Parts: sequence; C-alpha cells; structure tokens
Amino acid sequence: MKKTLTIIIFLIFQQLPNAAEVNVYSARKETLIKPLLDQFTRDTGIEANLVTGKADTFIKRLEIEGENTPADILLTVDAARLVRAKEKGLFQEVISDALNKVIPNYFRDIDNHWFGLSLRSRVIVFAP
Repeated sequence: MKKTLTIIIFLIFQQLPNAAEVNVYSARKETLIKPLLDQFTRDTGIEANLVTGKADTFIKRLEIEGENTPADILLTVDAARLVRAKEKGLFQEVISDALNKVIPNYFRDIDNHWFGLSLRSRVIVFAP
C-alpha cells in the first residue's frame, strides 16, 4: 500500500506546473507523509514543503488565503472534508490521464476536484 500511495502522490505532484517547490497542507501525521515527500524530493529535485495541522483549520485557512494561497495540495483524512472544501470552491479541476488510470472512479470526485489516496476500514463489534 505504501508503494501505491507513493506512486499516486508522485503522479499528483507531476500535475503541478514546472515548479521548483510544492506546498502541501496535510492533516495526516508528519511521520506518515514526510518520508513520501522526502522521496519525492530525492527523485525529482522539487522541494516539498510540508505544513501539518487539522483539516478544518486548513479549509478555513484556504478560504482566507483565497487565490493567494501558497498551498498546492491539501491532504486530509476523510472524504467529507474534501467534499466540503469543493463546495466552498477551494479546489480546481485536475486534468490527468495518469491519475484517472490509477485511481478508480469511486476514489475520486466526479468533477476531478479531488482524488482519494487510501481507504480505512471501520470495524463494529457487537456482543449481545
């Protein structure tokens, strides 16, 4: 799974214009995402700047920053926040045959404003 996630993140970053750096707002724990970003930097020479925090805080921050945001990518921990951010007009369409090939339809927004990178199982235990 880690290898798949790394490949998908590389594909996402490749959609950015010819940048010397990318800025990532991440609600994922730094220990989980930083190694992937470091590998991306080693492989591409593009510096990946990571800012970690809470997803809701980033959504509010993106609203305030508007078109002047330094953020290129928002990584969050659930699809509900992605949907909310899209509804607020914080995302733009990503046109990428590469992403469309590796990410199934059910893991992405119908308008290609966001892509899911992982799936988390929930277990419910019932003892009568």
